[in-house]
Amino acid sequence: MAGLNIRDIMIYPDKIESFEQMYLFSLRYAWRALRQIFIFIVIFIVLKSIYTHLPPTPAPLGMILSLVIILIAIFLFVMSLYRVDGMLRETPVSILQAGWRTLKSILKIYLACLLVFCGFVLIFVIGRWLIFSVLGLSPTAGGLIAMLIVGIPMILLLIYCYLTIPLLALYEPSIVRAFYRSLTCAQKQFLSVVILYMEIVIILVVSSTHTHHAQWLLHHHLMELCDLVIFSLILPVMINQTLLLLHNARISIPSPSQGEG
Repeated sequence: MAGLNIRDIMIYPDKIESFEQMYLFSLRYAWRALRQIFIFIVIFIVLKSIYTHLPPTPAPLGMILSLVIILIAIFLFVMSLYRVDGMLRETPVSILQAGWRTLKSILKIYLACLLVFCGFVLIFVIGRWLIFSVLGLSPTAGGLIAMLIVGIPMILLLIYCYLTIPLLALYEPSIVRAFYRSLTCAQKQFLSVVILYMEIVIILVVSSTHTHHAQWLLHHHLMELCDLVIFSLILPVMINQTLLLLHNARISIPSPSQGEG
């Protein structure tokens, strides 16, 4: 192995020219990615199941439990990024290594997520003010206009900021630069990021417990099985696409050290 260039032993391609190539590549390595993250999927489904089957709780406690589940989900997602990135670099990252590296970067990632949430709140407040105070629309008409004035900016905010999480986890130590790089990468590969957004929406809708299909699944004790199937099918491809997006962007930043324990 002496003298062998690290690029010669990576699964990451030298360059993916098209969205179709990237998607096919993501599908090709979906099974291997699933093997890296399956334990995290199971952990999240177990936690979600426990939360779903809790007896009715006061609203403040319910909000706290929901926040805890969200924070754990982000933590597991970052661990998954480390594991799959290690696989694609052919330098395996153990669960303990992924956990340790996540602990070191998670505060910045949580802060970035908080900033995005504040952006959602700001868009909502400004949109509500424009619709009901400036334009003086009725609730019925205002609800339709809100889908444009509030909904579209929120979707664009998520699309342009999504890559901030993997950037902070794998490459960029600065939150400001991570947001900037996420913006520029999304601009260059907008279709790919939109597809990622659609995959996130599918996961959220299918795994939600507040829809008619979810109530049917819960009644027949099939919710956990449905979650397992959907997560196992979509998440490996989604994580592969995320990592390939950053790789395809040719971001001139050093490779993360894979040997940290």
